[in-house]
Amino acid sequence: MKIFRYYKAEHALSVLRDLEIRASIPSELNDPFELSPNIDAAQFSQRRIEAILRQDFYVDKSYREEGRRRGLTSRKEFKRLYLKDVPRRAADALPKIPKNVDAVRRTFAERFGKYWRLVCASLVNDSILMWSHYADNHTGLVLEFDKTQPPFCQIPDSLERRCLLWQGRKHPTGRTSKKSELFWPIHRFIKLDFLL
Repeated sequence: MKIFRYYKAEHALSVLRDLEIRASIPSELNDPFELSPNIDAAQFSQRRIEAILRQDFYVDKSYREEGRRRGLTSRKEFKRLYLKDVPRRAADALPKIPKNVDAVRRTFAERFGKYWRLVCASLVNDSILMWSHYADNHTGLVLEFDKTQPPFCQIPDSLERRCLLWQGRKHPTGRTSKKSELFWPIHRFIKLDFLL
């Protein structure tokens, strides 16, 4: 599979000369909403939060944080007491959700950027919009990369499968794209404990 990157001429020449591709820091993208997750706080009902809190991840997290402090050395005993307490915990978390969702939106690019860098590419080399925006008003270059060659072939299949191709469909942020892009579905990287 081929992917394409649009460049100003001087940037394309430096890629060819240095054999390096710039990976972007998410908080420095030219579109401030690029990595702003679209999370509807209304989707978090009492029942849904209870279901989330019953997951082993949250039971284990709470056991590590509270179990020994409460004098409970048996995870099984802690889990029994914790599950009885889930409705109260969910009721306590529910009013905090809107504020926490807003905080996640504001800080997501920074959090994401601690672990990831982005290399944006297109599946087409003839997009007028891409030529005008990224290739210096049609005076730049487009470079073709073969994904079967390094460094692209070194991306683990598990990460590659997380890429979502969207064209002319509604983007998770509500925008509609007229171009083909590789897009990381960012909702997979949001741990719900940011929200609770």
